Amino acid sequence: MANFSLFFFCHWKVFHNFAVILLGKFIITLIIMCGHSVLTPLVTIGIPMYNVENYIEKSLLSVLSQTYQNIEILVVDDCSTDSSADVVRRLQTSHPFGQRISLITQLANQGVSEARNSVIAHAKGKYIYFVDSDDFIEPDTIEKMLIEAEENEADVVIASSKTLNTYNGKEENFFVLDKRIVLKGKDALAEFFCQSIKYHIPGTIWNILYSATFLQKNGLQFYGRRNEDARFLYDYYHHVESAVLLPDITYIYVLHPGSIMGYQERKAIPAKEIRASIESMCYLTERSKDVKDKPYYDMHCTKVLSYKKDVLFAVISHRKLFDETITNKEIRPLFSPAASFKDILRFKHYRTQNVLFYLLWKMPTCISIPFFAFVMKKIKSKKG
Repeated sequence: MANFSLFFFCHWKVFHNFAVILLGKFIITLIIMCGHSVLTPLVTIGIPMYNVENYIEKSLLSVLSQTYQNIEILVVDDCSTDSSADVVRRLQTSHPFGQRISLITQLANQGVSEARNSVIAHAKGKYIYFVDSDDFIEPDTIEKMLIEAEENEADVVIASSKTLNTYNGKEENFFVLDKRIVLKGKDALAEFFCQSIKYHIPGTIWNILYSATFLQKNGLQFYGRRNEDARFLYDYYHHVESAVLLPDITYIYVLHPGSIMGYQERKAIPAKEIRASIESMCYLTERSKDVKDKPYYDMHCTKVLSYKKDVLFAVISHRKLFDETITNKEIRPLFSPAASFKDILRFKHYRTQNVLFYLLWKMPTCISIPFFAFVMKKIKSKKG
């Protein structure tokens, strides 16, 4: 008995310290669990829909299967002429979480931009997340992005994505970030985006968790029927004061005959699409003045120029496929500079490229268009 008392007395501190450590770990675990349990802000997931009867079910099921469950799903039917709406209604009644789906029907076909604006107008969530109706998301997409948004009081959380090619079943990275990045402060995201001519954040609007307050405070809306993602990107990025960028792949962009970007593999191209693209590029040019007083103005204008250059080359290269004539006069605005010549001369980056484009804009289109097409073909051929 004396030996036991001596043993207990000698080792009491060891037992005591061990018990304190175990209790501490238990309390920390409990706090973390409670912390996650109070993470309950409503998230609105918006899905614009038009004639996607073969894809909408998989898209919706991926949203309904989210590990984070305090969500509302707004499906905006842009007057589909197939059975897309019937698929949505069936899931509303048959799926255990079908009550989370609301189906909003537009009065007329107005395009994806107005469908997304309907999401913003009807959203009740603290955050808004867009999914295209033929794509799908990973089960923990909203949970991962929401934790980051709440911890960092983020205006936007941007994650990585991959493509699924339905032609061959292959998956490839679409936009993947190298590491997690937190950007805080006025112009922090803008300076990150404009650090070079490359796109350091995606040019798409999906797979981004937006603060609803951020969208409303800055009056952000979607415009146009072509290049609407680019319009929105250049409208929102310079307003962001807190952003989180994630390397986690949370979104799968599905490539199929109806979703391929650009004009490839089409036998005829409606001229109204071309005019809509030209109008969108004019919009980007005009709105560049919004960042004229920013130190990244030159890079912003050069990015707009680069985007317009790609659209211009696509338009010129596919001119024979248009269902009606697009005149040189209509194409000419694609050469218009995003800055005045005086401002261009003050650029620290890509001054020469901007000056050359400015000179092309001043030339007669009978010279500038063939010259531009010739140069671009040479550049493309060298790149292979």
